[in-house]
This record gives sequence, structure tokens and C-alpha cells, in this order.
Amino acid sequence: MKSFSGRGVKLLRVRAAVLVAMAGFGLDLSTASAQVGTLSGTIGFSGGGNEPELMNVFLHPADSGGSASSVQTTASEGWNFAADNLPAGDYRVQFRPQGGAYASEWWKDAAGPETAAVVTVSAGSTTTVSPTLNLRPATIIWREDTSGSLSAWLMEGVVRTGEASILQDTAPAGSDLAGTGDFNGDGNADILWRQRSGGNLDVWY
Repeated sequence: MKSFSGRGVKLLRVRAAVLVAMAGFGLDLSTASAQVGTLSGTIGFSGGGNEPELMNVFLHPADSGGSASSVQTTASEGWNFAADNLPAGDYRVQFRPQGGAYASEWWKDAAGPETAAVVTVSAGSTTTVSPTLNLRPATIIWREDTSGSLSAWLMEGVVRTGEASILQDTAPAGSDLAGTGDFNGDGNADILWRQRSGGNLDVWY
């Protein structure tokens, strides 16, 4: 009887130690979760253009001291997004479409990080940003027949709003302009060339 009773006491002691350890672990998790928050929102589109296949949302630490976090959303999700468990702090948010007729932009209505608004994510709470993206401006590219030099008209609808020279101002030899698009997913328009002989493709980013 003594031997059985002694083993029973040891078992109770082991269980008590496990409960104490689990309680301490739970307190640590609570402390850690208090240091993170959520950034969420819904992306809208103006102008009636073709919506993208996919939208990437990048969250860049405002102090440039860390790596960007990212989430994705699609039309089937109602263009809703949520980035959970973000370390509390300040961020600059970039919305980069994949495909479609819309331009990449930074919150709020900014072309780049230098002019982007700072968004603060507070511990234990949800911050909301809901942008409306604008159509990517149309561009008409002109090629001079004899020299091959290139220029561009910047368009808003059917109205020319400006023009520009293209830095690589001579088309690839033996190639024709095949189209434009955002082929590398950086939110900027690229130029696609097709070689007349062989049909090989070149892309200017």
C-alpha cells in the first residue's frame, strides 16, 4: 500500500508541474499577441476598365529597416484583403495589380514611396485602408520609318495630354512593335517587340 501511495503522489506532482509550465507559456503568448495588429481593406476600381487577375498588397516598414510583408486578393474574394499579425508600427502600403488596365499605386493616391502616406498599425487593433485604383494612362507609340526613332503620346481617353521621347530611342533592328503590357509585374508599362525573321520576342522594361 505504501508503495502504491508513493507513486500516486509523484504522479500528482508531475501533473502540477505541467500545469504550471502551461500557464507560464500561455502568459508569454498573450504578451506576444499584444504586440501585433491587422491591416485590412477593400480595393475599388474607377473608370470601368478590365480588372486585374490578382492584386498584390505590399506593406513596407516606414523606417525602411525591415522586409515588406504581402498579401493577395482576387475578384472572387470581393477584393477584400487582411494582413494579420503585423508587428505594431508605421507602414507604407503599395497596391500592385497583376494584369488588367489599372496602374500600381501607393496609399494614398501616390505614385511612389516618397510621397506615400504613412499608415499606423496599433497593437491589438485593426487599421483599415480602402483605395480606389485609377486606370493606367494609355500611351501611343510612334516609330519613324527611316530612322527607327521612337516617341510616345500620353493619352487620357482620346485627348493627348503630353508626349515624351523614349530613352532607348531606336527600335531593335529587324523588329516590329508587337504590343505593350506589364510583363514583369512591376506596375509599369513595358514594350514588346517581335523579330520579323524567326518571330523571337524582346521586351523593354
